[in-house]
Amino acid sequence: MDLASAASLQPVLELNCNVAPGTYSMAIVEIDENVTVKGTAILGGTTYYTKTAHTGYTTAGVEAEVLSLRNQNTFRNYFATPVQIKGGLTLRLIVDISGAIGYWNGADSSPKAPGEIASSGGMFIATLPLAVAMGNPGSKEVYDIMDSDGGKGRLSLIFDSSDNFVGGMGRAWLANSNTSSIFYTGGFPLTKYESTSSGINLEASSKTGNNYSETIAWTITSFHRTAVGGVSTGSWGQIYQGATPSGTFTATRVE
Repeated sequence: MDLASAASLQPVLELNCNVAPGTYSMAIVEIDENVTVKGTAILGGTTYYTKTAHTGYTTAGVEAEVLSLRNQNTFRNYFATPVQIKGGLTLRLIVDISGAIGYWNGADSSPKAPGEIASSGGMFIATLPLAVAMGNPGSKEVYDIMDSDGGKGRLSLIFDSSDNFVGGMGRAWLANSNTSSIFYTGGFPLTKYESTSSGINLEASSKTGNNYSETIAWTITSFHRTAVGGVSTGSWGQIYQGATPSGTFTATRVE
């Protein structure tokens, strides 16, 4: 995938599924661990280019490079509300590719991607920001979010043709290999989308630690959808290793 020219949200996998009728709370999708991409990353003011040979990254010109997802290839989507399936359906795996590629320069002070990268540095894909959508997505909304601790992230919401929420994700915005934000480094899919009189409450969670027994999550309350250029404010919170930091955010719609 050419990360430099594609639109920010891309369907990377479409499956025509024959699923037994019933109500489902989660979808599990496994994809290939290695992906071929073209793109650039900026670190400390220097532009790095994907290279087929995994070397010569500062030489201008992007080339197709195979990068590993490093154990990110099993994807679990907990639906915001249980999905009732009556027969065949189309399952779409959607990724937010904008700014998803990074470069590690080999210095310990520069955050390193999960997995092994050559000690001299190399390209990597940030924790893959994915969402699952059932049927035909009708529209998308993408927001840049600044939190009260100075971290930046992206929130992507997907709706069907009737404006019903069908999927979404929040992730840290990867800039100069910095992945600090209310969204962790994550590509967590939304597990909650709740409209209230004071706004929309959002939540995403996953499991980590030994035997995946520990919950890691973020929440946003009082979020408001806007037109492109519009601004929404509200509160955020996290759950991680027993800590529950919180603060406020400002979200600006960019798409």
